[in-house]
Amino acid sequence: MFAMRARKLFLKFLAIMIPVFLLCTAAGLAALSRYALRGNVEEVTARVGNHAARVAVTLGRYQPEEAGSSLAYDLMGSLMADQAVVCVQWTPGAGSAAPVYTVARVGGCGASSDDPARVQRMTLPSGKSDAKLTVKFETSEIEQAARRYFSYSALILFIAAAGALLAAGAGFHQFVGKPLRRLTNRHP
Repeated sequence: MFAMRARKLFLKFLAIMIPVFLLCTAAGLAALSRYALRGNVEEVTARVGNHAARVAVTLGRYQPEEAGSSLAYDLMGSLMADQAVVCVQWTPGAGSAAPVYTVARVGGCGASSDDPARVQRMTLPSGKSDAKLTVKFETSEIEQAARRYFSYSALILFIAAAGALLAAGAGFHQFVGKPLRRLTNRHP
């Protein structure tokens, strides 16, 4: 009889504790996730922009039509080392006989169905003429990081819930079950 009452009481306790614990923990992890990933788009833009600006200044200083195409491809290729960069294109100024230099990943510069939330373009002046360096980059690495963060958060949430459940069971048995058993044994 006592065991059944204690079990009912424990189940009622868990019915309140588990949802409240999961709700509070999930809300906290979601807020932490948003906070941690919020500045990442700006960081990617700054990282790509800083490198692109250096390349644009160098291409402007040593014009590819004078220095040769290998300089343009070497400098623009260094931008492609960044996993966010999809395409780099140097366009000479009006009236210049220099060709347009392009370095791209598969599906890079020509993809017209780019999602504006994921793919961004940055155009920088390059030199004294009206030459331009255009860099197209994606923020998909942030989405991948968010998915990984969510997976880790869910794992932590379930481990914490299991730990809390074990601790609640032991605590309930120690601080509620034993005194309740002593009380019911005294007063039948």
